[in-house]
Amino acid sequence: MTKEKATPLTEEKAAKAEAARVAREQKAAEKAQKAQEAEAAREAKAQEAQQKREAKAAEAQAKREAKQAEAAAKREEKAKEAAEKREATQAEKAAAREAKAAETAEKREQEKAEKAAAREQAKAEKAAQKEADAEANKAQREKEKADRKAAREQAKLENAAKREAEKEEKKQLRAAQSAERKQKMADRKADRTGAGRRTKATHFIFLGEGDNVLSTPQEFSIRGKVLAAIRSGVPVGVETDIEAFGESVKGLLYGSSVRAYLSKLEEGGHLEFVSHEAPADDKADDQSKAGDDAGHEDNTGEGNNAEDNSEE
Repeated sequence: MTKEKATPLTEEKAAKAEAARVAREQKAAEKAQKAQEAEAAREAKAQEAQQKREAKAAEAQAKREAKQAEAAAKREEKAKEAAEKREATQAEKAAAREAKAAETAEKREQEKAEKAAAREQAKAEKAAQKEADAEANKAQREKEKADRKAAREQAKLENAAKREAEKEEKKQLRAAQSAERKQKMADRKADRTGAGRRTKATHFIFLGEGDNVLSTPQEFSIRGKVLAAIRSGVPVGVETDIEAFGESVKGLLYGSSVRAYLSKLEEGGHLEFVSHEAPADDKADDQSKAGDDAGHEDNTGEGNNAEDNSEE
């Protein structure tokens, strides 16, 4: 690049341009300084305003605190007065309660003493009454004891006499009943044998219990066991086959004929015999057997008289 040759004109332009540049820089520096000064002024003003606000707020806070302190002092004073008043009231009430408690305690002690005296008096009266009642009860018991003893003695005598009378009456009644039964049984036997040999019975009818009964066989005797079998297995008033019944009680008879015991029970009024005639071809055999059974009944019947006597 070729270097232009400086001329007076070009130098003048360069000087003007430099001057202009310097002027611009100076102007910019002044503008910057003014801006800085304005910013400093704004900051100073803002700071001053902030300080004023803070001072005002501090003053307001101080006033509030003063008012609060004053109000607190007033409240405290009022509370103190109220507390003193309450304490005075409580002291008065406590004094009144103590006075009333002392009066009540004194009254209770007085009532307690009066009640104790009354109890002692009642106790003494009760003891005296108890002693009097004991004496009266003792006398009453002694009298009742003597009365009971006399009554027992009298009752004993009366019962002894009554027992003797009842014993004698029962003895006479048993003797009369025994004699009556013996007579009835004798009459029945006489009626049975008076007309000669009866047709051999084939059935018997159980008559039940009642006035018809003239004997009471012993429970453990053969006749008693036969009667028990009749009572338990034979309906009253119904004809029962003798042979079939004999088979049913065969284990009780020890080889004897059941007819012998039925005959004695008939005499005692417990049953009656019924005879149904056999066909003509069998009559001779039946009469022969009847004769044999009748003889056996008579022999065993005589042997059972002692049983009847003991059972009465």
